[in-house]
Amino acid sequence: MRSFLAGLRDLLILVHGPLAGLATGLVLLAIGADAWATTAVGGVVSIALILLAHFARSGERSRCEHAIAKVVRGILDRRLTLTRIDPVGFDDFMTLRDLAADAVSGRLGGLIVYGGPAQSLSEELKVLATELENAVTRCYIHLPARGKGTVDVFANAMAAARDVSDAMWTVSFPPNPSDRPQHEKELYDQLGNAILNLVSAGDRFDEAFDPQGFARSTVDRAKSRDTNARREGHAAAVLLKNARDASYVLGVMHVQQPVNIEVDRVALTSRVAQAYDLMLHANADEYQSASDAARTAHRRLTYEDLGASLEALRRLERMPNDAEADALMRERLGRFHTDLAALEAIRR
Repeated sequence: MRSFLAGLRDLLILVHGPLAGLATGLVLLAIGADAWATTAVGGVVSIALILLAHFARSGERSRCEHAIAKVVRGILDRRLTLTRIDPVGFDDFMTLRDLAADAVSGRLGGLIVYGGPAQSLSEELKVLATELENAVTRCYIHLPARGKGTVDVFANAMAAARDVSDAMWTVSFPPNPSDRPQHEKELYDQLGNAILNLVSAGDRFDEAFDPQGFARSTVDRAKSRDTNARREGHAAAVLLKNARDASYVLGVMHVQQPVNIEVDRVALTSRVAQAYDLMLHANADEYQSASDAARTAHRRLTYEDLGASLEALRRLERMPNDAEADALMRERLGRFHTDLAALEAIRR
């Protein structure tokens, strides 16, 4: 019923100019005006009303386009409520743009897996699709054919992403993602491509419907990235200082100097234990604010280098002739200074 009334309204807007012009001509003819004057005045009235109707419709269409573009922009930048299995840091939120970036970098498989994560993404996409539908319903009829096509492309991209995330319920959760069956790897590729297509379609939509708003939002996001970069840089500096403090305990004054393991084993065990404890107690907030690369480098130093070597040293306390423990301790402490250099490179 609403569509019929809207269509009838648009028809009346389309024909009311000519009808008004005709009525004006008839009035002039009735009061004795000559045929030329009647025709001229009636034509002028018709053209004027047609132009007024055109500008009125253009203004309404423009308002609709800007309103829908704002909704689409919000959909791409919305903080999603996702079930997370990856380490979640302080103020660590995800948007569709973030998921697209994870798809490009190959990290999507560590975030969206079977069960809760896949379900939560699917549910979020359904909510966003409903939001889009509600916004478009009020304005769709005012859009030209090209504009309607742009809306349809974005809506279809969202539906495709939702359908693939629904299918993620079936994937396994192997300890090593490279061990996934081929059909599951293809499913992750499909999900990544669907999200990338969704974000790309949304940006094209936003730019076509509201170029100025699109440009402003692009600048705002760039500024936000700058803020995040500064925050992550400071956090990486805190993690690096923590690692350097641990290195000083080990006698490593710079990244070219390896740990001296040819010393008294009791003293070495004590120093490794102290360094390990220092790194375990790094500032938690700054750790969470750091980039994934900085956190990974810090974890490698903490658990793989110091933690494993400390365990090996304690095994050697019990069994001094344990060749396997001795080799592990030498290998892990031997790479400490190079892993420290990796964290220092991230800080720069």
